Amino acid sequence: MRVSLKEILPDAVGRNRVICGFNIFGYEDAVAVIEAAEEKKAPILLMVNRAMIDFMPPELCGPMLSGMTERSTTRIAVHLDHARDLDILERALKSDFTSVMYDGSKKSLRENIRLTVQARKLADLYGASLEGEVGTVPYSDLGETKVEMTEAAEAEEFVRKTGVDVLAVSVGNIHRLISPKARIDFNRLGEIEEAIPVPLVIHGVSGLPESDIRRLLSTGVAKFNIGTRLRTAFGKRLQNELRDNPAQFDRLQIMKSVIPAIKDAALNILSISGW
Repeated sequence: MRVSLKEILPDAVGRNRVICGFNIFGYEDAVAVIEAAEEKKAPILLMVNRAMIDFMPPELCGPMLSGMTERSTTRIAVHLDHARDLDILERALKSDFTSVMYDGSKKSLRENIRLTVQARKLADLYGASLEGEVGTVPYSDLGETKVEMTEAAEAEEFVRKTGVDVLAVSVGNIHRLISPKARIDFNRLGEIEEAIPVPLVIHGVSGLPESDIRRLLSTGVAKFNIGTRLRTAFGKRLQNELRDNPAQFDRLQIMKSVIPAIKDAALNILSISGW
C-alpha cells in the first residue's frame, strides 16, 4: 500500500522502533526490501537518491516503485532523498512520490529556510511529506571531512519557520561508510530533541555500530536511512555469482541471484531497528 511518511510516523514515535528508509538502485533492490518488510510487517520507505535520479529520471522510477507498493501488503512511502533542486523535487511529486527531502544543509540557515519553505508549499500541493536537514552529514566516499553538527537553536528556528514533518540531523553520523566507524553524540541529539517538536532522521546508519542503532530506538529518532548495507550485499553476491558461474549470461538469472542477499541485509537492519 502506497502511503506518505507522515502516515507511518506514528508507528515509530514513542514505540522503541524506527522506520527504515532504504535507498533503491533497481527493481531487484525494491523486490528484496519489500519482501523483507512484508515478512516483518513493517512500514518502510523506498528511497531514490540523486545518483539514481541521474540514472533513471523520476518520471520512470516513480511509477515503477509506486506500482510495486500498491501490490504490497505493507505500507510503503516512495521518497526522494537529498533533493537540492526544487525542479527535481516537483517532478518527483508529479511522478507518484509520496515523500520528499529538500536538502539545503550546505547553504546558510536563512537560505535553507527560504528554499525549504518553497519545498513545503510544493509538497502540500500533492499531499506529500517533507524532510529537511540542518547541519551537514559528510560523505566518506567523497573524502569530505568537514562536519557541522546540528545546533539545537538553529534546528528549532528551522522547524518553526518551515513546517517540515521530520528533520535530518548531524550528530556524528556519516554517509556511505562500509564499516561501523561513526558514533552518535547522544548529548547533542538530546539537546535537539528538547528543542523541536518533530521526529528526527539519522542518515548514514550503515556506518553505525549496532549498539548505537539500538540506543537510538528510545530517542526522538523516527527514521533511519540505509543504503550502503544493501549496496555491499548486492555487490558481494553479484561478484560471487559471476565467479561461480562464468558461463551464465542470462541477465534475469544473474540478477535474481542477488535478491536473497539484499533481502537478508534488509531483514537484519529491520530487526535491529525494532521490527
